[in-house]
Amino acid sequence: MEVIASRIPNSRTRLATLTRSKPGRLLLRWVLIFVGVYFGMGAAIAWLTIRPKPLHTTVTPAIYRMPFERIRFRSSDNTPLAGWLIPASGKSKGVIILCHGIDSERTAMLADAQVLHRHGYATLLFDFRARGESGGSRCTLGFREVDDLLAAIEFVRARADCRSLPLGVLGESLGGSVALMGTSRCADVKAVVAESPFARMDHAVRNHFADLFGGAAPAIALPVQWMGELMIGHSCSDISPVAEIGKIAPRPIFLIQDGDDALCPPAETRDLMAAAMGPKELWSVPGAGHIEAEVKESKEWERRVVGFYDRAFYGAPSDKRTKPAGSPDRESATRSPKP
Repeated sequence: MEVIASRIPNSRTRLATLTRSKPGRLLLRWVLIFVGVYFGMGAAIAWLTIRPKPLHTTVTPAIYRMPFERIRFRSSDNTPLAGWLIPASGKSKGVIILCHGIDSERTAMLADAQVLHRHGYATLLFDFRARGESGGSRCTLGFREVDDLLAAIEFVRARADCRSLPLGVLGESLGGSVALMGTSRCADVKAVVAESPFARMDHAVRNHFADLFGGAAPAIALPVQWMGELMIGHSCSDISPVAEIGKIAPRPIFLIQDGDDALCPPAETRDLMAAAMGPKELWSVPGAGHIEAEVKESKEWERRVVGFYDRAFYGAPSDKRTKPAGSPDRESATRSPKP
């Protein structure tokens, strides 16, 4: 046995033999090039997602004929954040903080703010870190953005004209997921609405690449996720609304599911609904793509969202107008849809 073993070169010997030969050196060179390109591509794509995307916009609430105040405040790590505070039309029924998606900024929430303004709600719109007019070196895919939302809540609670009013949060896409996690961590929030939220960030990465590359998605997503996690200093699996949503009870939750959403598909909302413990409502909008519910069903969006906050804050009865065909009532909406 010793004689046989001595004739078998160990792995180090094999590698040395391989690299001494011309074909071996060529193979090793191509392997190193492939690995470099593979992970370099992942780093480039990850950076394109999380890099700062500053935008000094000339669009303001004035285009919707709403008065507003420019505001500044800081997140817990001292990152400066920019926003607007829009007062209600008439006596305020409450304050709703609006949270935008990953590649947008606060102007994306102006249409929502106009609806809420018209129905007596003040709103606070702000740019997450590394977006719009806020500071910050990078987006963190929801990890530090929760701190940005909590800072916005503290800003509202510090104002004499707002601190006595009921407080709600509304978010879409990444902002919807942040809204759920922020609400779970802050008892000051009395109700939350989230459209197209992801259940976990690693799911969102997987879904995004599956939508773009189909069956090749796992091979492309792997280096992007790894490099992105190195850049933000946290695992995508740590950014997990589904792990926190159960802590929101007994405060009410309203989830809006876009029926044709490939980025945050119905399975994500089903997972969130199953994990939510308290009062919960679900509205599924057939034919709507990612964050398109208000575009597809603007009147119904207005009725449902405003009605949700009215009930949550004041116990107001729901609107009894006839619902569009296929729209579930409140009781059926509290159950997860069938797969």
